Amino acid sequence: MSLTNATAAPTTIQANGKEYRIKPLTLGDLGSLERWLQQDYMRLGREQAEQTTDKETKLLLIEQAFTKAREVSVLDLLGQSNSSLTLVVRVLYEALRKEQPEITIDEVEELFGSLTKAKAEEMYSAATDVGLEPVEDGAKKKAP
Repeated sequence: MSLTNATAAPTTIQANGKEYRIKPLTLGDLGSLERWLQQDYMRLGREQAEQTTDKETKLLLIEQAFTKAREVSVLDLLGQSNSSLTLVVRVLYEALRKEQPEITIDEVEELFGSLTKAKAEEMYSAATDVGLEPVEDGAKKKAP
């Protein structure tokens, strides 16, 4: 864990000609992210179920979504290379809005889409103290 994350001090990062202050996520923030992720799984399950008329298939899709939602752990997902970009953007949004309350999720998505891999890694690490490095043999790698 970095000193910045241990003290929860914001990190200032330059990106796209603008200065951003990123505050590390707290356990409460991670809990909120986990609830958001669980709700997103359930929303996706409902949307998929609405696409079919077969009652058994509908129930199966909803059951699978609820099972996945119950099993999801944001702590398990942070730092995995297979984490969805939606989750990465949401993590950055939560960390950025602490110091820039006017920032929107759409602005963060646009910002993230314009970043180099190195700059995205720097911002994500400042928010989570975890890198975006690939997972090897199931073990998470930490950012240097």
